[in-house]
Amino acid sequence: MTGLFRSIPLLIAIAGMAVHAKAQVGVFQDVLGRITGEAVPAAVSPGARKRLLDLCRHPAELSHDIRTLDPVHVVGRPEGVFGDDPLVDGIAVLEYGYSIELAFTAHDDATLSCLRLDGLHVISGDAAPEIWLSPHLDRCEHGLTLAHELQHVIHYQDHLRRFRGLLDRELDERLGGRSWTWVQHGDVDGAEARLTEHVSDMVDALNRRSRRHAMMLDEELDSPESYRTLFARCRKLERSQWSVVR
Repeated sequence: MTGLFRSIPLLIAIAGMAVHAKAQVGVFQDVLGRITGEAVPAAVSPGARKRLLDLCRHPAELSHDIRTLDPVHVVGRPEGVFGDDPLVDGIAVLEYGYSIELAFTAHDDATLSCLRLDGLHVISGDAAPEIWLSPHLDRCEHGLTLAHELQHVIHYQDHLRRFRGLLDRELDERLGGRSWTWVQHGDVDGAEARLTEHVSDMVDALNRRSRRHAMMLDEELDSPESYRTLFARCRKLERSQWSVVR
C-alpha cells in the first residue's frame, strides 16, 4: 500500500479456448472488443487522478508457451469424425486449440477503483500430433500415406510458429493502453469479464489469422486431385484419405 492507493492482486482466471480448427472455421468474427476508460468524476483531484491512472495503465506482462512437438504414431484408431470410416487409411490428430491464463490487479483510492490486466500467458501445442495408419496398407500405400499425414503435421507446426511470432510482434501493440477498465459500482466480476472478453478476442484474432493459412494448405492437400495423383502410384485411384483436426 502506497499513500491512499491500494493494489489488490486478484485470482488468476483461466479462459480455456478449445478451438476446433476445421469444424469452426468462419464461425468467429473479426470484430475486436474495445475497452476505454470512462471519464473520471470531476470531484477527484487532478493529482489523485493522475496517480491512479498511472497505476491502471501499467502494462501487462505478456508471455507464452507454444511448443512444436514431434509426432507420435498410434496403433489404435483415433475416435472422431473419421474414426469409424473403413475408407480412411490415415489420420493425423492435431490440437489447434489453445488456452489463456489471465491475472488481474485492482487499484483503488477512496473514491475510485480500476481493474487492469497484470499478466497474460498463452499456451498451445502442448499435445503431440498423433498419426494413425491402417494396418491393411501395403508397402507402397503405407509410405505414401505416412508422407501425406506428415505434411499435415508440417502445416500444423508452421501454424504454431506463426502464432508464436504474431503474439511476439503484435499482441502488445494491439493491447496498447486498453488493458484496464474502471470498476463500476464495485462490480469487479463485471470488469473482469469485460477485460477477459477483450483480451481473448485479440488472441483469437491472431490465432485465426495463422490458422487460416494452415487450413488452406490442408484443403489443397486433401483435394480429390491430390488423392488421385497420390494413389495413382499404387493403383488405388478410388481410395480416400483424410486428416482429422480437433
